[in-house]
This record gives sequence, C-alpha cells and structure tokens, in this order.
Amino acid sequence: MFVRKVDEKTELRLVEFFDAGELFEIVEEERHYLQTWLPWVENTREVQDMENAIRNFRRGYAEYESMTAVVLFQGKIVGVVSFNELDWKNRTTYIGYWLRREYQGRGIITKSVKSLITFAFSSFGMNKVIIRASVANETSRAVAERLGFTKEGVSRSGAHMNNRFIDQIIYGILKKNGNKFANSLAIIYNLR
Repeated sequence: MFVRKVDEKTELRLVEFFDAGELFEIVEEERHYLQTWLPWVENTREVQDMENAIRNFRRGYAEYESMTAVVLFQGKIVGVVSFNELDWKNRTTYIGYWLRREYQGRGIITKSVKSLITFAFSSFGMNKVIIRASVANETSRAVAERLGFTKEGVSRSGAHMNNRFIDQIIYGILKKNGNKFANSLAIIYNLR
C-alpha cells in the first residue's frame, strides 16, 4: 500500500474504495470549478461513478500502469495526485493533480506533487516526469513552474473537454536535472 508523508500536516495515500463518498462530495461541491479543467467530472454524477473510477484506479495500480493517491491535509481529503500513466519502456510518467479551492495557495499541492516526483525518480526509476496543463489553467501551470519544470511546447487541441478542444502546455523534468529540482525546495517550503 502506498502511503507517503509529505510534511507534518500532509500525507499521500493510495485511493481506497471507502474514499468514494468523500471524493464524490468534493466533486459535487467543486463541480463547476473542476469541470473547467478535468474532463471526467461531467461523467461523475453519483457515488457509483466515483466507485467505478476507483475500481479503474486500483486496477491501474495492480497492473503497474498508473497510481492514484488522495491528498490528506490534517487527515481530511483535499485533493488527488496521480501518475496518470507509467511508461516503463521509456521510463516516463505523466502526473495529474487537483485540489479543493479552499486549500489552494498553501503549497499543499506543490509539495504533494514534488513528493510524487521524488518517488518517481527514486523508487520507480523514472527518467522523466511530464505535466500537461491547459494553457488557460494558470494555477496548474504555476505548480510545474515552481517545481522547476521546463516548458517543452504547446500541444494544440491537446485535450477535448466540455465539448471543445483546448491547447495544453507540456512541461517536463528529467532525473538528471536533480539540482534544478532540488533548488525548487526553498521556494516550496516558503509557500506556507
């Protein structure tokens, strides 16, 4: 079971079936905001939809294809971080994340994503981590930029959501850029 302490208040834990109700409540409360950036939100209309999603997350984890963890802040679920895809052949992973609006601006998601990246390099032996963010999603882009990712380009019409195509910025960081990544720590820990 994956559990990772991020700091004294924050922990990452592999998503479990008993999280379905709490996650669904968050999606309901944050629906308008989340569906702006996440295509799966519009298809999550009842707790059973969340249970089905968790079933897929757990299958992905069991088959070494992905890994989804809840972000716990003071024991309460406030968001999710994930390896949306684990590309073992190319030793590359794609990270996704979201956080309740009321917890944004505290460095929680930045520290959580940093912890996941460290895990990808040290435990999974990945060589590259990629973050894809909508060009318009300044909050998500800021996370990648604070962590020292390099903007590698723009994928025009890179994602389809809410009946439209959106452009995505592709950010990447390589394991060999560990110094650049480590230097971002000072910034991250001053976000309180």
